Amino acid sequence: MVTIVDASLEDAELLTAITVKAFNDETRRFGSGRDGGPDGYDSVQKTQELILSCPFYKILFLGTTVGALFLKKISPEEFELKSICIDPVYQNIGIGSKVLDLVELMFNEVVLWRLETPCYSVRNHHLYEKKGYVREGESPDGFLYEYVKRCP
Repeated sequence: MVTIVDASLEDAELLTAITVKAFNDETRRFGSGRDGGPDGYDSVQKTQELILSCPFYKILFLGTTVGALFLKKISPEEFELKSICIDPVYQNIGIGSKVLDLVELMFNEVVLWRLETPCYSVRNHHLYEKKGYVREGESPDGFLYEYVKRCP
């Protein structure tokens, strides 16, 4: 069973460690071949700041913390999925798909979801497209693909 619950400051160290594992695994396997992620992805302090400033959740699978996600509210009807990270050990078993369903249920007033994901993250592309997101653009340098989902 997958659940998402509000993250607390006490969760920051564990959630940062999971985020580092997830980003580094993805970048090593599909990107540059080296560790890497967005600015601050490996900072407990940055995670704490995000927990305090935006909707930030931990992802639980059968009661075990396996990931993190945070959102940015653009307007009452438009949100951006800023990051979703799942420990590589728990990837490819449907957790990401279920998390996206749960987030949409939690924020059922949202009619437009946005997100960006690296061009090399082919598994992310597959997940987002499977869940109804449409690629609508990319960053000027082509590194990030921009996806949107319009909800009825």
